[in-house]
Amino acid sequence: MDVSTRHHSDPLFAIQDAHDQVLLLIDDPRVSPLDAVRWLSAHVESFRTVVHPAVVRVLGDAAAVDLLQRGAVCIERVLRLLERKHSGDRTAVRFDEVALTRSLVALLVIQAGKVDWVLARLARRLSPGEQQELVSAYRCGLDLPGGALHPYAHSYAHSHGRPERAPVAAGRA
Repeated sequence: MDVSTRHHSDPLFAIQDAHDQVLLLIDDPRVSPLDAVRWLSAHVESFRTVVHPAVVRVLGDAAAVDLLQRGAVCIERVLRLLERKHSGDRTAVRFDEVALTRSLVALLVIQAGKVDWVLARLARRLSPGEQQELVSAYRCGLDLPGGALHPYAHSYAHSHGRPERAPVAAGRA
């Protein structure tokens, strides 16, 4: 499903929108490359810890989680290389930053299609309230170590504890 066909009234749109907005961080000259890596890493991890369990419990689709996980692992590999490059790791001088960034963008675009497909399926099965619980849990996961808040996390995420698992996923079999 094309992102442009999603409805902004769909609570799960907030997660897809965060994924799309994170793409913009890569080329934003106001954002340090290490901050972009941290924020992307937080997004990938929050999606993994919140949405993946919901996909298994609500949709019963472990294969979809495997597909998402493979994409996330590829994204994380490139993020780690970029992190090494921008943190001054001398062994990373051979890495071509432009090539790594292009690779990251391509991987994120491919992953966006998978994310949208899974979120659309979840939206059909979850009530608006359950969707909002999932979004809230995802946003709580965007709170970065060291007190830095992901740029797309909403301020109320700080006032909620980090959930051990998505509330909506807990009640599904």
